Amino acid sequence: MTAVATETERLRASEDASYWWAETGWRVPALISAAGVLVLALSQAAVALAPEGTEVAAWWPAAGVSVAILARARGRLLFAGLLATLAAATFAGNLFAGREPLVAAVFCLANVAEAAIVVGWMRRGIDTPPALRTFDGLGRLLVGVAIGTSVLATTASAVVALRLGGDYWLTWRQVAASHAAAILLLAPLGLVLPRLRDRRWGLEVAAQGAAAVLIVMLVFAPGQELPLAFSVLPVIAWAAVRFDFRVVVAEMIGIGVGSSLLTSAGYGPFAAAGVRGEAPALVSAQMQVFLVSCAMSALPLAVAVAQRRAALHDVSESEGLLRGVLAAATRNAIIATDRTGTITVFNPGAELLLGYRSDEVVGLVTPGLFHDPNEIEERAVELGIAPGFDVFVADLRSGLDSRTRDWTYVRKDSSRCTVSLTVSRVLDETGALSGYLGVAEDVTASRRAEAALRSALERERQAVDRLEDLDRAKNDFVSTVSHELRTPMTSVLGYTEMLRDGDGVDQLSPDQLELVGRVQRNGQRLMGLIDDLLTLSRVEEGEFTLRPEELDLRGVVRGAREAVETMLAARPRVVECVVPPTAVVLVGDRDHLERAVTNLLTNAIKFTRADGRISLRLEADEQRATITVTDDGIGIPLDEQDRLFTRFFRASSATHHAVQGSGLGLSLVRTIVGAHAGEVDLRSGPGQGTEVTVRLPRASGLVPIEDRRRHLAH
Repeated sequence: MTAVATETERLRASEDASYWWAETGWRVPALISAAGVLVLALSQAAVALAPEGTEVAAWWPAAGVSVAILARARGRLLFAGLLATLAAATFAGNLFAGREPLVAAVFCLANVAEAAIVVGWMRRGIDTPPALRTFDGLGRLLVGVAIGTSVLATTASAVVALRLGGDYWLTWRQVAASHAAAILLLAPLGLVLPRLRDRRWGLEVAAQGAAAVLIVMLVFAPGQELPLAFSVLPVIAWAAVRFDFRVVVAEMIGIGVGSSLLTSAGYGPFAAAGVRGEAPALVSAQMQVFLVSCAMSALPLAVAVAQRRAALHDVSESEGLLRGVLAAATRNAIIATDRTGTITVFNPGAELLLGYRSDEVVGLVTPGLFHDPNEIEERAVELGIAPGFDVFVADLRSGLDSRTRDWTYVRKDSSRCTVSLTVSRVLDETGALSGYLGVAEDVTASRRAEAALRSALERERQAVDRLEDLDRAKNDFVSTVSHELRTPMTSVLGYTEMLRDGDGVDQLSPDQLELVGRVQRNGQRLMGLIDDLLTLSRVEEGEFTLRPEELDLRGVVRGAREAVETMLAARPRVVECVVPPTAVVLVGDRDHLERAVTNLLTNAIKFTRADGRISLRLEADEQRATITVTDDGIGIPLDEQDRLFTRFFRASSATHHAVQGSGLGLSLVRTIVGAHAGEVDLRSGPGQGTEVTVRLPRASGLVPIEDRRRHLAH
């Protein structure tokens, strides 16, 4: 585990180094060198300007610059390089100032520790470079300064007291104040600060800078002993309130450098205190406390102003976006109110829809002005409340976030329109209700279309009901007529049979027999039509019943072949009948199956020319039996084949060739086959003949009576 962790750290360090070298190249060593030179120069300057009689510098700007440089460092390699360079520069600066090596080394370590503590505290828990955008960033800086300067002051004061014989507490105050002032004034240079976009105060910056220079010169003028240092604070506050953060930082640095130089030269109230006999270290500490006070006055105010400006900028952008949205939404009326119903927003879409101008309604009236009063009263009765604004928001006050329903708007010109109005709550930043927002869409045309559609659908439903009544009446009529015709037709066919056979009558002549034969054939055709009508009528009424039995399908096929012998006598055709040599047994209704096959043969005979051929085949396997009727007749157009199994439909080819028929045969075939859980297929083409295939399951698969109407409908 240790080896893995070590390798991970090595890779991270390598990646860090590669990243910074790729990003900055030669600039890395240049930056580190420049930082070292700058810190060394500032250290030398601070030592040179140290008041006589003190063991430490009055101001140590190298501390602030070190924090600023480290705060900007990205990557551990650069951070470590800068830290080492700052340590070397600080050590060299102390040596050049005449410090013994041990003291210089301790001062060096204390300064490096201070800078690392301040930057480390500011970066604690964040991945981005530290910033002064918010009070959190400022708070991190102040806490880091307090900890870092305390560590430095404690260490440096101990060294001064032990090695140089100085006063511990006096040194502590001087060191803490000087380093705190340096960091607070200079460290913001290295922090990511918000940049304002407003640059319109150029002349004001010049005037304000001139005022700051003038006041510093007056306060720290030669011979000026009055305690007027506080006069600088209003100028700093002016800069913090009006200008960019960078301007404030620059002005604080200018005030700090100027006041420090003038005090070191013996000018101003702090230098006058030294003349009056106060200890130089105490005078130096007072001067640095003054600079800390300036920073503590300017930085919080500048952060607050920067946050306020950023918030105002965001609000301004949001308001601009909102105004743009409201102005663009010309097809929707957007109306906002406060909690009492007074209108606060009335967008252009509302002006177009209602005819009122925004200044006519905003702040003056409630939405009741353009609502149908009758609808308001009806809604109030539904809710059990008094008519008024509450009828629109009662549901929202009970907990709903929004409510949508249709209302009638009354325009300024008294015309009316129907709108779909969605009312929703508007909450403030604390989550409290601040008002309501209504978005209305004109749906007059769509509601009229919906009403017309509903009316049309109702008329359609009534028409369907009438058609169903007519269909039932027709079925009843067909059933009644079929029953009434069957009895006399049975009698007619019986008497024609007696005439042909000569039973009880004199023998008829050949001409008479021909006439009787015609009567018999037409009577049989009529009887077949009557039987078909009765069968279909029973199916529709749910009374179609099967008498299933185990049967040999070969007998059904042969029976159908014999049933069309009469037709073949009048219309000679070649009918080939092929059946298997062994029995094809299944469970079914013999009479109905024979009627279905007979209908197929009848159609084939009627649609085949005199010299045509008709084939009737029965084939079977273990699963099902197949009956195929094929002819080489006139065929059926392709675009009509999907309607062939519809009742009373006749193909155009049948009409064109004057082929007699009722259009019930194939419908009846499909009904009977469907009742036996079978299926029917038809293939045909103009002049190519027709092939009809019936497939029946060998196992018992009779469809229940209640499902047979579905087979007929298909």
